[in-house]
Amino acid sequence: MNIKNIFAAFAALLCAIQANADSPEKGQGYILAIYAADLHGRTVAELNKDYPMIPASTMKTVTTGLALEELGADFRFETSLAYSGTIDSLGTLHGDLYIVGGADPTLGTTRVKRDSVFGIWHEAVKAAGIDSIAGNVIGDDRLFPDEIASSAWEWGDLGTYYGAGASGLSFHENSISLRIIPADTPGEKPSIEQMYPLTPWMEMKNLATTGQRRSANSIYLYTSEVSPVSELRGSYPSDGGINVEECCNKYPAMTCAYDFDRYLASKGINSLYGAIDTRRFATRPQSGFNNRDSLEYIVTTFSAPLSYIVSRTNKESNNMYAETLFKMTGLSYCGSATYEASRKTASAILKKLGIDTEGYRQIDGSGLSRQNLVSPEFLCRFLAAIAKRTYGKTFIESLPSPGKEGTLKYFLRDIPADAASRVKAKSGSMSGVRCYAGYIVGNSPDDTIVFAIMSNGNTGKGTHVQKHLEKIIMGLLEQ
Repeated sequence: MNIKNIFAAFAALLCAIQANADSPEKGQGYILAIYAADLHGRTVAELNKDYPMIPASTMKTVTTGLALEELGADFRFETSLAYSGTIDSLGTLHGDLYIVGGADPTLGTTRVKRDSVFGIWHEAVKAAGIDSIAGNVIGDDRLFPDEIASSAWEWGDLGTYYGAGASGLSFHENSISLRIIPADTPGEKPSIEQMYPLTPWMEMKNLATTGQRRSANSIYLYTSEVSPVSELRGSYPSDGGINVEECCNKYPAMTCAYDFDRYLASKGINSLYGAIDTRRFATRPQSGFNNRDSLEYIVTTFSAPLSYIVSRTNKESNNMYAETLFKMTGLSYCGSATYEASRKTASAILKKLGIDTEGYRQIDGSGLSRQNLVSPEFLCRFLAAIAKRTYGKTFIESLPSPGKEGTLKYFLRDIPADAASRVKAKSGSMSGVRCYAGYIVGNSPDDTIVFAIMSNGNTGKGTHVQKHLEKIIMGLLEQ
């Protein structure tokens, strides 16, 4: 690969694109920063390479790479069932049944069927000789601190499905499904039906309205960790039909306990006092919960390997998974899963890997915060270093390719399949931000290119920017 020739070929392309970015049609200007290099660090293309840029979801490449480094590709999250107290000769548990959370982000998801996990737990309860519970079913999320969402996230994101944070006991990807049915007359409230999971302890106020025909769907469920009260706001078009909205659930531990308590009841095992969690819905002081080490454990279930979870995180751009990995990495490295500890952990592991952190500031794991800043050069340094690790192939394969599954399904749709398979990249987008970072995979490591192409500040259509970014990636593919 002749680096000098490639660099010269890119000079004209980047100049033309930058000129368009600087002097575009009205309302289409943006900041463009690019860096591409081979795995030896030799530059292929550069433009504003050291500019700190908002990365959006390309930040997930850092989060997932650091998780593989610290936890290992074969790591599995654990969730256990345990009890306090004693079981009498009649099969009554004089104590509480605990769901001991290990922060598994896949627990109760459509990928890991709820009934299959609950079935295992139910069989374990029966095998322990428990026929009834003279206490509570407790959702124990104490593995992680009491901060399910980052303080750096915008208020408007907190109620959306992509604003679901990490919990010590997550359930159903910390989301709830609402069926929205518009009213016949604009200005009236649409009807709401909560589908699954049920959260009867959370008050849901319907402040939404039905909009005119062909109007925008601006429905959001606003919620927080402070109080179990949510508000459905916004407008839903009168001709929108019946629609299902996925919204954030800030009380996953209670949700898991409640759902499992109902499941046990359906099998004839009833609890006297029902479901509670160790945070918001406790009917006792915090000191009233047993230490995890003092419990009698009866079964432990495991997630899929971390390699699978990393793949789903990157291909689907799953924010909740990314936040969980960010916090679990912090817990493993320094014994704390706070955001502050996780940020310090990330910097420490980068230093251990010998990666220069100039141009890097990470606030969360998913990239949802606009306070995240990274330069294209930093991302390429990171991607090159990760490619050389023992798990490098696993990491590269976790990234989507154009025209296939995941967030690149509609990106570069018209290129040949063999060319598309060479591109492994993570996209990142939010209002005014469009970024791509990843690899152009060659026949050998010497022919592989790492790249980060980042645009910020676009006030026009995202498709306008995307066409330019696609041209750059096509240029890399043609070298």
